[in-house]
Parts: sequence; C-alpha cells; structure tokens
Amino acid sequence: MKKNSSQIIRDIITTSAHEGRLVTSLVYTLLLPWSGAVARDCHVPSILLWIRPAAVLDIYYYYFNGYEEDISLELLGLPRLYIRDLPSFLIPSSSSNTFAIKTFKELVDAIDEETNPKVLVNTCNALELEALKAIQNYNLIGIGPLIPSAFLDG
Repeated sequence: MKKNSSQIIRDIITTSAHEGRLVTSLVYTLLLPWSGAVARDCHVPSILLWIRPAAVLDIYYYYFNGYEEDISLELLGLPRLYIRDLPSFLIPSSSSNTFAIKTFKELVDAIDEETNPKVLVNTCNALELEALKAIQNYNLIGIGPLIPSAFLDG
C-alpha cells in the first residue's frame, strides 16, 4: 500500500504541476503517514490533520521520544498520567496490537523529519491551550472541534 499510494501522490503532484495547477500543500492523516515525505520529495509543504485531541498526540509523541519505559508521565499542561491511563496497546505487557504501535511510531517519526512541523488538531485553544503547547518541536494549531455534518443537520 505504501509504495503504490506514494507513487499515486507523486503522480498527482507532478501531473498537476505540468497542467499549470501547482499543489501548494498536502494535508494527510494517520492512515498515510509517509505522505509528508512524498510531498517533501516533491518540494510541497505538508501538514498533518490530527483528528483526535491534542493531549492524545502529546502522549504518543512523548511515549515514542523516551518515555515508553516510564510507569508515569508528566507532560506539560496535563495531569500526571500513569500506565493505566495510556491506550492499552502501549502497555508493555500488551502485544495485542503491535500494528497500532508501529503505525503511531511511523507517524511521530514522519512528523519529526519535517522542518518546523505543523499539525492541524481537532481542538480549540479554549479546550486544550496547554496541550497545544506541550510539544515544543511541533506547531500544533487548533482548528476544531471538527464535527461531522451529520451532527449539524439535527
């Protein structure tokens, strides 16, 4: 999937440029974390759309940046988190979902490869101001809350 989708993204960017319709940025989600690298190779800025709260991204970021062995985490702007507070697939004794761990690690690694990475987050400053500031290496931008249109129609 990675190889084929990467080539498709590359082809879309290249074809659009040849037709005079430059791709000015690429927005991607968790499902295609390598899309950012493809965009970078094509000299197109990319930005992750994180559809979960900022605090969840903070947890994954710190987990994969040296805190995975700790029993508790103290993240800027968040109450102390204990092992029982983490998603179950992150708990060392759980091997039930190594695919999820690999996917989230790949996403964090992809963001880390960016220069001045920006992440659009499904939250707003009023809800998670401190969580939006908790990762100094990322520019987390609250753009939500994002609500599916089905909920807006009544």
